[in-house]
Amino acid sequence: MRSSAIARSASPPARYPPAFFIKTLENMATSLMSRDFGRWIHSTLLCGFITCIAGTYCLGQSVCLPAPRLLTVKPYGGKAGTTFDVVIAGEHIDDGEELRFSHPGITAQYKLDADGLPIANQYSITIAADCPLGVYEAFVMTRLGASATRAFSVG
Repeated sequence: MRSSAIARSASPPARYPPAFFIKTLENMATSLMSRDFGRWIHSTLLCGFITCIAGTYCLGQSVCLPAPRLLTVKPYGGKAGTTFDVVIAGEHIDDGEELRFSHPGITAQYKLDADGLPIANQYSITIAADCPLGVYEAFVMTRLGASATRAFSVG
């Protein structure tokens, strides 16, 4: 009885002899090293390289519009209930369409020359009498978009 219990607990015989597995591994290694696989790797790497070069070339050709930058607004502020002139300076703001502020009580109009034409980068600012005291943002709208903001004080 004891021998039959041992026979039952023994593992079943292997379905495939170990030589079959060795041969299968050899076949897989041979197929990986075949000419077709080498050609596939070569063509894949070549396509990837061409894609990278073409993509880099196309990205290098992209053209970005210059961003308008408002650097200064002088004077830096004014009193509520007054009208005064300011001069602005910056990059790519020469075609500035208008000077805007973060509070609706502060408005800007182009300063005009003797012929009635607008003077570049010069504005006449009006601060409403009921405009609260504080620091507000000023920015220029151009055909390229809105510039960065600068502080403008109402005192």
